[in-house]
Amino acid sequence: MEIIYSHSKITDFIEALDAELAYCVYSTINMLEIEGNELRMPHSKALGGGLFELRIISATHIRIIYTYHKRQAVLLNIFFKKTWLIPRKEIRYAQNILTKFLA
Repeated sequence: MEIIYSHSKITDFIEALDAELAYCVYSTINMLEIEGNELRMPHSKALGGGLFELRIISATHIRIIYTYHKRQAVLLNIFFKKTWLIPRKEIRYAQNILTKFLA
């Protein structure tokens, strides 16, 4: 499955990480590329509304919100997960990026 980075914030975020954490992020993205919509917990979880979270679990938890579009996985948002639930503002941001991406 092809991976689409919807905007540069995602690559900028990953490049700012230390090498070990960046490796974890890219490894998980690679799993998504290989397994596509067959990827399940603990690496991927449905959020509803066509959005999914890619879960990078290490000493620092990172989440990437993504969706599927035309046989592609589109990465919409990336952030450090600091609370039990994904903040609504992060989901709204991903929804806004998706709207722009589809326009």
